[in-house]
Amino acid sequence: MAQEHSDNDNLYFILGAKPSSDAAEIRSKYRQAALRLHPDKGGSPSAFHKLTFAFEVLSCSVARAVYDKSIKKKMSQQNSSRNQIHCIRKSTENRAPSLGNPKSSFTAHASQHFPDTHGSKRKEVPSEAAEPPSKRVHANQNCKIDTPSLRELMGALREVLRSMKPEQRREALQKLPPHLQSALVVFMETWPKPQAAVPSSAAEPSMDPSSLKASDLCATCGITTTAGLRKASATYSAHMHVKALRFYTRGHGELAVALERQMVLAQLRQALFSASLQNLAFWKDVAETNRICSEVFTDNNTSEADMGLSAFVYMRAGHWLPQTCTIISPIMPLAEVLDLHRRLLHARETSWQMLRAEWVQLMQSARHSTAKCKSLCEAEAIADSARAIALKTQFARVAISAAKALDVFEHRASKQRKTLMRQRACKTKCKAVAERRAAKAQGDMWKARRLWWRRADLTMNEIMHGPHVQNGR
Repeated sequence: MAQEHSDNDNLYFILGAKPSSDAAEIRSKYRQAALRLHPDKGGSPSAFHKLTFAFEVLSCSVARAVYDKSIKKKMSQQNSSRNQIHCIRKSTENRAPSLGNPKSSFTAHASQHFPDTHGSKRKEVPSEAAEPPSKRVHANQNCKIDTPSLRELMGALREVLRSMKPEQRREALQKLPPHLQSALVVFMETWPKPQAAVPSSAAEPSMDPSSLKASDLCATCGITTTAGLRKASATYSAHMHVKALRFYTRGHGELAVALERQMVLAQLRQALFSASLQNLAFWKDVAETNRICSEVFTDNNTSEADMGLSAFVYMRAGHWLPQTCTIISPIMPLAEVLDLHRRLLHARETSWQMLRAEWVQLMQSARHSTAKCKSLCEAEAIADSARAIALKTQFARVAISAAKALDVFEHRASKQRKTLMRQRACKTKCKAVAERRAAKAQGDMWKARRLWWRRADLTMNEIMHGPHVQNGR
């Protein structure tokens, strides 16, 4: 059963190819399997989905290299696990049988040495060294809680309020708790102005293929994980998306032709993704993007017109707009879509004002149908309404985090004040005790001196030199 499960998860097994197969053989195997497993040909949607995902990973050189590396690592972990199990069984067989239950002793021994399901070896913990439950709970309660910085949260709260309109800002401030309002006032009056937050899309880290997984690569390039072919009006059309760009081809009655077009789109996606890995500013160079697309079409002896390629922008801007809000462009030629994509990416990374201007202009585009084309007032109202919803959501999220951080801060400050007061009281008490002891010692000394002078057996030497002279000294 384990071997069958691993074969079902192996992409080479799903595609019916060998690990040594080249790109042409991978495409050929996929074409044959897709014609057999497509739902319209009697196959199941889940099997066709797995087949498409296997082709997406194995047809990309970067994703395939990462997948092969993960397979080798998994096999080495399984081999090491088998070796450890074999050694433990051999040692238990050679050992004299104990009076207790051998199965329970073997389980206790294996629990200390076997690797877990993730391949990491468990630490050996002697049974006598285990802590009681009460002590473990007490230790966990004393752990330091990692909370966001109150100063950063206050700065984020102020930036959200500054982005709001006066009416929305006034309504939001009234919903804040009184102690958070007071803390915000103190922050704005005393603390220096923080640096402006940079959108997450503007600070994209450089992608290292060696640190990625095969599934991450497909998600990064944005190709759909559903069936790569869809049937509409008894025709088949291929589609894919990458970096907020969506492509689909003209419908065709034959499934084989649609499969060929899908393979071209897969190669186009892989070429664009590989170029973006090497150069983070790749999407800002429209000429280079056009050149790569033309090369892919030329290598496959086709063109944008022959494939009936249609493209549009489907973009989200989670830093400025709600996650459910999308910026969708009308269908345009590939060159115009790439230029619009570049401008929208730059606007999203720069500021909300630039993104708003591009979005408003896009909603007024003449390429939209009459029902979807908006006037200037309607487009501005849609953009401002979406921005207000996003600001309201951000404000609620930041306000909750700031209130929690403020409670933690006040609790810690209260504990510090109580600790300081206890230390001062302890010092005062110790000082008073020391003074009382000194006074008592001084009184005892004078009392002893008075008793010494009242003695009747004093010698002349003791009378002349005082009470400290004793025994003839």
